[in-house]
Amino acid sequence: MAEVSFDTLEALARRPVASETAASIVSGYVRFTEVCGPFKREISIYQQGNGDNFANEDSFVTGLVHPIAASAAGANTDGAAATINTSCSLEAVESDSDYRRVKVFDADALPSGGGLIVTVIGF
Repeated sequence: MAEVSFDTLEALARRPVASETAASIVSGYVRFTEVCGPFKREISIYQQGNGDNFANEDSFVTGLVHPIAASAAGANTDGAAATINTSCSLEAVESDSDYRRVKVFDADALPSGGGLIVTVIGF
């Protein structure tokens, strides 16, 4: 099994596809941003390929200008990832060098071929 990073999945520049059939899984990354009144919600979906695993800890920079909260959840077509306790932290202090960086923890517990959904709220 290969360990894939968020940067690697973003560099693939293709939309992810989750599937119950291992051969049909397409690794990739996609980001959606929704406007919800005065706030924005950014949803980043990372899908690893069959036989791959996420790193225990990885991070990415959110596209929101002022993030205020973040959450992470595992995703899998059979629901197995629902029991995984993936978590994340957000550096939301503008004076810090890693401002806007979202760090995801315990993603390596996700099953092979599983995905990760990270939601960031801000404005």
